[in-house]
Amino acid sequence: MEQVIPQSQTGRNAAASRRMGWFMAVILALVLGAAATLAWFNINMAETALKRDVERHLQLTAQEKANELSLWFNSLQSQTTRLISADLFRLFASEVNELGSDIGPLLKASGEGASGGGDDTSQLASQLPLMRNLLQEFVSYSGFLSGRLTNADGQTYLSTEVTPPSLSLEQKQAVRDTIQKGVIGILPVRKASSGLVMDMVVPIFAPQYVENRSDQAVATLMLSVMVTSRLGETIESAKAGSSFGETRVFQIVDGTLQDLLPLSAEIRPVPAWKLEDASVLPFEIREGIVSHEKVYSLGVKVPELPWIVVEDVAVDNALKPFWGKRNEILIWAVISVVVVLLALLAVWWWLVGRSARSVNAELLHLYQVSSQQKQLLDGKAIIADVELADGRKSKAFVQIDPGTKQVMYVPTPIIGRNLQVLSEELHLDATEVRSIQQGNLQTLVVDNNPVTVGIDLNAKTAIRLCPGDERKWREQSKREWDKYTFGCYGCWVMDDDGNLDYVPEEDYSEELWNEQKKSGERNRASALHK
Repeated sequence: MEQVIPQSQTGRNAAASRRMGWFMAVILALVLGAAATLAWFNINMAETALKRDVERHLQLTAQEKANELSLWFNSLQSQTTRLISADLFRLFASEVNELGSDIGPLLKASGEGASGGGDDTSQLASQLPLMRNLLQEFVSYSGFLSGRLTNADGQTYLSTEVTPPSLSLEQKQAVRDTIQKGVIGILPVRKASSGLVMDMVVPIFAPQYVENRSDQAVATLMLSVMVTSRLGETIESAKAGSSFGETRVFQIVDGTLQDLLPLSAEIRPVPAWKLEDASVLPFEIREGIVSHEKVYSLGVKVPELPWIVVEDVAVDNALKPFWGKRNEILIWAVISVVVVLLALLAVWWWLVGRSARSVNAELLHLYQVSSQQKQLLDGKAIIADVELADGRKSKAFVQIDPGTKQVMYVPTPIIGRNLQVLSEELHLDATEVRSIQQGNLQTLVVDNNPVTVGIDLNAKTAIRLCPGDERKWREQSKREWDKYTFGCYGCWVMDDDGNLDYVPEEDYSEELWNEQKKSGERNRASALHK
């Protein structure tokens, strides 16, 4: 009997495993994509939030310092306004303006010590010492370095300095602009021997009661103020208040920026930093002024001054909190992916194990079936599940009849009882009984003679004993057939040559019906004798 091992179930298991593998790979790819997307989103959100915080911090600090400088300048402007609002100064400047562009006689008369002559020039010259003293007191009291009065042509006729230096072209232009526009002019900060100096040009108007009064300024008051200490205080207060970034002050000259710090260095241009709308320095990444490293920076303009307070901080220093947050997000993303990967591997391992167990069980079953078939073909009896006439399944000893090649079976309880009786009579141990149940032959020594015992379903008790060894047992295993051997649905008929021929019940001849009747009577008689 040939056993063909089916491969369909194994193939289906392998295909299912491959499909599950692809499914898990897709799930893992989706998880990786989701983790990467969420990590990128959170990192981007954290970086954006940190940049907003940096911008807000720099904005608040720069605005605070710009307000301080604005208050300082407003204080200077307020003091200057009180001086030039005095009628004494305004009348004196108006009278000097009537002299025109030739103020040489006034200066000459002042040098000769005029004592109030009858002409206008002498009278004005006599007032110069008083006006100089008043201007000197104001300059000293208000903290200015020097001051001077100039006419509309930029000629100095009153100064706190004994020998005032000539006005530069830039200063003369500022005087002319102030005369024409009638507003305070602020000159760019310049480097002097004593430090950084700023010049401011204030217009002076004639009193209201002067005849033929013009709305145009009649003179200017040019004041020079030392800004080194003021800028130094701004920087030092910024350092004391926060170590987050650095504070700088730029001045705007013709739309470009010049760095006023460090205070001991020369004023230097900053070409890499560009203004927007001539006065706005927005928040962005720029190249550092000193170290040339990348910095976050922004500038706030000082009201009424051509200055911008700049706050900057190195990008690496500003983003230090972000690096920690980013690493934390990445660690959690990696942990999540690893957890999902381990879960998928666990599921995969379980599925593969289940598939392997199923395949192993199938192979074991096939091996057992093959072994049982081999045992059957060898004439041995095996224990298998059989279906009874009433449809129930039961364990039974199964064996192939060597003569008819038909399968015979006997329920296990019947042979089990017979084996129990045999084991008691022959003193068989459990191992020998189990070996017989498995269809093996057992050779025993009884009265110093070998006796072989085994299951033979052709025997009346289904257990046959044979004197001798296993070879003898197998030689006698051939069933002794009568001429007529009746089964359930037919009869085996032996001819003169010992050949068997099966005749179905529907093909019985009258002779066979008579023989069956005789066989039934013999069996009943035998049962009664028992």
